Amino acid sequence: MRILLISKNILLSTFLTLSFLITTAAFYNAEGTEPITDCTFCDKWRPYNSDGTTFASDDVFVVTRDSLALPGCSQAKARVVQQGFDKDYLDDPSKPLPIYVLYALNQEPKCKRPMPSVHSGSLVEVYVEQPQFGAGSERMELSIVETTEHAYGQRTPAKIRWYLIRRDYNPGDEGSGYGTDIAASIEHRKVDEKLNEEWQRLIKVAEGKTRAELIRRQRQWLKAIDKRCREDGGAAPQWESAYFTMCLTDAFKKRIEEFQDLRKCIMEKRTSCPALATDDPSVNNQDRR
Repeated sequence: MRILLISKNILLSTFLTLSFLITTAAFYNAEGTEPITDCTFCDKWRPYNSDGTTFASDDVFVVTRDSLALPGCSQAKARVVQQGFDKDYLDDPSKPLPIYVLYALNQEPKCKRPMPSVHSGSLVEVYVEQPQFGAGSERMELSIVETTEHAYGQRTPAKIRWYLIRRDYNPGDEGSGYGTDIAASIEHRKVDEKLNEEWQRLIKVAEGKTRAELIRRQRQWLKAIDKRCREDGGAAPQWESAYFTMCLTDAFKKRIEEFQDLRKCIMEKRTSCPALATDDPSVNNQDRR
């Protein structure tokens, strides 16, 4: 009876081990679960774009073997659930293989902004692409995922996804579409934050009809500037995203100056202040406060 019980336990253990290996191999579409001995991705990374959540220009993602600090969140203990090298997304055999690492959070981090999808037990996928140029030029995709399963040839569906580069890497040095796009996104994030800050300062000093008119004109301007920047692209496909972002950034910088000048005018209680431009020549500069 004792021998039979031990045999059953051995069979059960073997079955669970095989099931885990099969599941992991399917997840990576790679050869088994080859362990990643060198934690080359253990570093500080900065987001430059995202799907599903916002982030601040000073946010940093910190990853170690047993902990994660998501963008805008405190460090939290985590454990590696799956790991491996991705051979299906291999562009250049001479460069290091892309890396998949799936973490499970052991505790809920404290975040500056609400993130309902982030809690104890959340699955966090770290995917590090091949370097575009030299060492340290890898791009990372950081995702909060619901499951480890995904269709062949497709990335795991994510509730939140950030795109990051190493904190000390300067993509603008590369002089390529890849580097320019990332550098443009980083600058745009900073200018966008400044625009929102100056907008809030302006709205605080405006009252009544003036405030309502400012809001109306700003909404018109945002729609118009987005349309104009999309139409003014005229670049090769690899440059379109960068040119669109740079167009918005330049427009935002000029808008910041408008906000500052108008706020000063209102604070000084001048009898007449210029109206905010709407990026529509038919209505610009017609109204006076």
